[in-house]
Amino acid sequence: MASWHGDRRSITLAVQRQPGVNTVETADAVHALVERLRPQLPPSVEIATLYDRSESIRHSVRDVQFTLLLTLILVVLVILFLRNLPATVIPSLSLPSRWWAPSR
Repeated sequence: MASWHGDRRSITLAVQRQPGVNTVETADAVHALVERLRPQLPPSVEIATLYDRSESIRHSVRDVQFTLLLTLILVVLVILFLRNLPATVIPSLSLPSRWWAPSR
């Protein structure tokens, strides 16, 4: 679509994922394709990403991972405070394996 970006004429290309497709993987694939195309374009052409929904998804995943890690540490500390070694070892070993397991 022909448009204006700031005070410059531009061509806007919107890429939309299909339902059920991973947004982050789609964005990574589009960025990789753009990088492959960049050397083939004339120097006067500039490619810019205006909006990338995958960035907010990546930040959300990092926040969830941090929260899970903090929760794990607090759970282990509380159980250590109760001075029950078996009850401390079981969650400290089982939670990280579930946390890092692929979720496909």
